[in-house]
Parts: sequence; C-alpha cells; structure tokens
Amino acid sequence: MVYRFRTSQLTWGLVPLYDQLPEGIRDPRVRVGPDVDEGWTPPPLMLRKAKGKAHPPDIWDYDQGCALAVTGAVAAVLDGASWCRLFPLREEVQVGSNPGVREVIDRVLVVVTSVVDVMDPERTTYKPYGDHVLDFDRPGAIVPDAARVPASGLFHQPTGASTHLFATEGFRALVESKGWTGLEFVPLELTV
Repeated sequence: MVYRFRTSQLTWGLVPLYDQLPEGIRDPRVRVGPDVDEGWTPPPLMLRKAKGKAHPPDIWDYDQGCALAVTGAVAAVLDGASWCRLFPLREEVQVGSNPGVREVIDRVLVVVTSVVDVMDPERTTYKPYGDHVLDFDRPGAIVPDAARVPASGLFHQPTGASTHLFATEGFRALVESKGWTGLEFVPLELTV
C-alpha cells in the first residue's frame, strides 16, 4: 500500500521566515530534499502551534510538506534508515506571527532522500502522466504500481518539475506501532 500523508489539521509545524532571509525563498538554507547539502543549517523559523493542544505531537510538519520535524525518540528509531537523513534542530524560533515571542525548540529534521517513480503511467491521470485530472486528491488520480513500491519509509514521487512525498505501508505501520502522533495517512489505490 502507498499513502499520501499529512500532518493532522490541529498539529504543530515549522515554517521558514522568508522575509528574514537576504535571498528570500532562494536562500540555500530553505532547500531541503533528496539532495540536501551535508552542512545544511536551518533558516530563521516560525513555529505554528495548534490551539488547545497541551502537548505537541511527536511529528511536526516542516515547510508545508517538505520534511518532518520529529522528537529525539522518533529520530532514534529512524537513525540509519536508507531513505532519509537526520539534522538536529535546536533553535530559537519565532512563535506565530509575533516576532517578539520566541521559544527554543529541540527537534530533529527528517529529510527524505529516496526518489522512486512508483506511478502506473497507464492508469494515473494526475500530471505528468495525463492532462485530465490535476487534483491528486481525486480518487484514481494517482495509481501506484505495486511492483515499484519500496519496502519501507518515505519517498519522493517525481511529478514533473517537483516531487511529492509518499509513505509506504511499512512506515505507516511503524508510526502506528510506536504510537507516534501528528500524521494522518490517506491510502492510494494500487495496481498489481
């Protein structure tokens, strides 16, 4: 099984503060992905806190689905996985949109390095494989080929000029078995 995943609606997340970077979105510290530099350091960050949540979840979003920020306990389990690289994030960050409110966070950034094209090009209608469906949330828009799906972890699916992150059944099962909070999984239909 392959899953789209997202941090739950009422969760926490980290977002780069582009307006505090001399090069804005083009600042090399913003870029995380399969080819992230060895010496990567985070840009200035803003922490989005979920209202009414007493305890932060184990897994946070990083820059709207580019990566995940996790607790040390989660990172210890993922350490050494072939599909990701881990970068410690112990930073003082802005809390919400108020630049005067700051907080120190202690997380680990999980950058997904695996890139696998698992889509069945005959049945997938989401670009780049078709022109009829542009919404990848629509049923049948993304149809993975079971033979191409990695055994575990997260991976980038190429989609034209960019990629989207997807999760394997093994990763979903790991999250559930460990009781980690913060992620929701949406299954995709498979071809065999």
